[in-house]
Amino acid sequence: MDKIKLAFIGSGGIVRSHLEHGLKDFEDVEFVGWCDLVEETAVARREQVGGRGEVYTDARRMLDEARPDAVYIMLPPSPTERPSSSSSSGVCPSSWRNRWRLICRRR
Repeated sequence: MDKIKLAFIGSGGIVRSHLEHGLKDFEDVEFVGWCDLVEETAVARREQVGGRGEVYTDARRMLDEARPDAVYIMLPPSPTERPSSSSSSGVCPSSWRNRWRLICRRR
């Protein structure tokens, strides 16, 4: 069975919840990258899935190195907060559109 290489930009509470509710047990998912501006948060999510995947604080670097098939972009829920350049802004130039499927969720 081919596995989907999955990465996360933003690794906070919503990601923790998705993992707790079964995402960590999907047999067809390979966790390849955890990115968060707070490195300890990304480390905690990696530990939640048994140490699978690499930890990053720079989204561009993660996308280039981990080469995921799909990316969850999980930004803070506040509409007044803006993502920094190292999180999600500018990480999807038009040349990448056919390379990744991006799943965005904002609360």
